[in-house]
Amino acid sequence: MNTTKLLSAAFLGALFPLAVAAECLPTQDCKALGYTDAACPEQGVKCPFGNEWFCVGDKNKSNLECQIGWIYYTDNTCSNDVISGKKPLGIVVYTYGAAGGGQIIAANKTNKGIAWSTEQTNVPGLTTSSTAQHIINDRESCLNTKIITSYGDQSKYPAAWAAKEYTPGDAPETKGKWCLPAAGVLHSIANNLTTINNAVNKIGGDAIGGDNLSQERFWSSTGHLSSRYGWAFINPSGYDVTGLGGLERSGTYSAYVRPVFEY
Repeated sequence: MNTTKLLSAAFLGALFPLAVAAECLPTQDCKALGYTDAACPEQGVKCPFGNEWFCVGDKNKSNLECQIGWIYYTDNTCSNDVISGKKPLGIVVYTYGAAGGGQIIAANKTNKGIAWSTEQTNVPGLTTSSTAQHIINDRESCLNTKIITSYGDQSKYPAAWAAKEYTPGDAPETKGKWCLPAAGVLHSIANNLTTINNAVNKIGGDAIGGDNLSQERFWSSTGHLSSRYGWAFINPSGYDVTGLGGLERSGTYSAYVRPVFEY
């Protein structure tokens, strides 16, 4: 036996006791690495430590992969069909593409006949135009809503405040996070109306677009160049291909509120 090697090993062990007993420990938890679900209905990738999954099956996608017309749930997942046991929060109506995330719309309309504003004043900071084609690239739903509600109270800007205060029964924790949709988001809805309504129908919501124009108008948070009007969604099959039209802010044609949620 080589006593020199044994003595060397003993000597090194005495000098570096931690090196002998060291073990590899994870430096991040599974959620920090993007794993969110404890199980997947179909295929998925399991976190190397812990019991979390990154689901990649057709029935359950991560929210980076949500598509327009998919159902979005209160657990921040989405699917192209109803998943039993999950609570729908709304329908995906706009996505940010490679950047991830998007916006969903509430399954039901609310606040029938509410005014956009009770005063004839333009709100500083909003994207503004009198032409629908000029404002269909505005998707800043929540930024617009914040600008409006910071500028005036509920008595002056009831539509934006109604969106901000919206609270779905299945997700009270989302109160204060809902917004009045920007014109570009409403334009996306007009372009994908059938797909979106198919999903709305699956979860028992109110279809977008009634039998006549007065049944389905809901406000945008995008500004109108004229302080007399506000932009609203108008049933595109009966009015304009952009899906948008200018309505008197507090006139006879006051509209619904149909809030959106950014994920």
